[in-house]
Amino acid sequence: MNFSHPTDHPSCFPGRFYPLSRLFSVLGFGLLFGPLTACRTPSPSTKLPPADYSLSQGDERSVEQTLHKVFDRPGAPLTVKPVSIEGDIAVAGWMQNGTGGRTLLKRHHGLWEIALCGDAGLIEPASLQKAGLSYSSAVGLAYKIKSAETELTDQEKAQINSFRGVVHIGAGQPHPSPQ
Repeated sequence: MNFSHPTDHPSCFPGRFYPLSRLFSVLGFGLLFGPLTACRTPSPSTKLPPADYSLSQGDERSVEQTLHKVFDRPGAPLTVKPVSIEGDIAVAGWMQNGTGGRTLLKRHHGLWEIALCGDAGLIEPASLQKAGLSYSSAVGLAYKIKSAETELTDQEKAQINSFRGVVHIGAGQPHPSPQ
């Protein structure tokens, strides 16, 4: 038996129903993929959250503002850079009066709080795990910090690495002044 058209084959829709089957195919395709294309182009009134809130510039700015509030001094402004964030943990480099270090901050009820100031050991995954990150998040944040610090000048790197040791800061405790 020879079939001249695919719709003439007994296993396909009979020829007289071919236009109807085509319509269902087109409608089915539209019903299946229509919502997906609608998701890509939200209406102007739709407010969507950032895909990854931990990397938003608003968080970086909040970290910077927290450090400025605590450490800025008349005649000794604080420079904060770089800021790296993973979830509710941030590590920021700081420089002031020829010295510097790194500060670990934790987000608590939407606000960044300083947890500790530390030296280069602070950017090791084991240290970040002790701060509450999972192993994979700690490795990710360590990579982000190291990558961000490649943008610093040699002088800035030396300043950030001048801090020695770790100073733990608990809730309600006074913040130490940078050296």
